[in-house]
Amino acid sequence: MILNLDTERLRTLAEVRAFVDGSDSVDLRLADRDDAYAFGTA
Repeated sequence: MILNLDTERLRTLAEVRAFVDGSDSVDLRLADRDDAYAFGTA
């Protein structure tokens, strides 16, 4: 599983804060133990 976050348009600290404040929390569930280990080493 590969996740990419494109932050190229976030140029100021205020823009980063606004992005984080507007983001909902994310609940990650990996399919199996091998995926979990691979995720932790990526």
